[in-house]
Amino acid sequence: MDIEAAPGDVLYISRDIYIDGRLGFSRGERVAVEAVVPNAERPQYKYVVLSARLNQRFQLSDADVQAPAAPLPESGRRASSRALMVAGGLAILAIVATITAIALFGGGKGSSTSVTVSGRLVCLDPGHGGSDTGALENGVAEKDVNLDIALRARPLLEAKGYRVILTRESDTAVSLARRCAIANTSGASVLVSIHNNARPPDVQGTTTYYFRGSEKGRALAVDVQREVVARIQRPDRGVRASRLYVVRNAAMPAALLEGVFLTDRAEAALIKDAGFRQRMAEGLAAGIDGYLTGH
Repeated sequence: MDIEAAPGDVLYISRDIYIDGRLGFSRGERVAVEAVVPNAERPQYKYVVLSARLNQRFQLSDADVQAPAAPLPESGRRASSRALMVAGGLAILAIVATITAIALFGGGKGSSTSVTVSGRLVCLDPGHGGSDTGALENGVAEKDVNLDIALRARPLLEAKGYRVILTRESDTAVSLARRCAIANTSGASVLVSIHNNARPPDVQGTTTYYFRGSEKGRALAVDVQREVVARIQRPDRGVRASRLYVVRNAAMPAALLEGVFLTDRAEAALIKDAGFRQRMAEGLAAGIDGYLTGH
């Protein structure tokens, strides 16, 4: 049932809500609504509220909250008062930042920034976009195939129970700093950046990069590399340590996939095929799942 709450209203949490295995909200807790922004994919997730425990903002659904007339359990009253004090003291700048972040995460067909009680959050980063085309080789614009692979991987991960956000969902330019900010403020468990390679023209194959010195990043890269190569059957160029911006500035384990070489005519022809891109997405999803189920 729709509650039709407005910014500034106080609602009660109707059930314990866990985010990535941590209690974000407890049943009976009071929360202040900072904004009402329906999620593009799941419109019922629309109430932007602060989790005082996790010091992060999330979107809750009508099923997660109750109107003020609902009874408040004594156990939730003490915790809720603390949460309300924190929410009441927020500066207007923080609210604007929250709404901006939601627009970034959910501006297209529906990156999933909404709260659910189960499933870990995965951030997919389709490289390049807008005026930044990436490699333009053999009739392929890298920005386009990167995005297509990410959009194909998202429902595969969601079918496994994960929540997924994308750093972009359309042909738009997103700075490297903003990509990292989206991942770092979302609470994502992993970040995987999706690219395709270029030059030298006589090279083929798949490589996955991780931040030098990050053992968890290396483990993620190994899983992604193994599963992608198994499905697309291109030469395995292995995993490599790097200082690439995205993996270096991610707050969570991060990997950057370079699927094929667009400068190679044979591999460029392969990636033009939707079935090939689907297999790459399947490998990507399987690699992420393999890493997260093992950690």
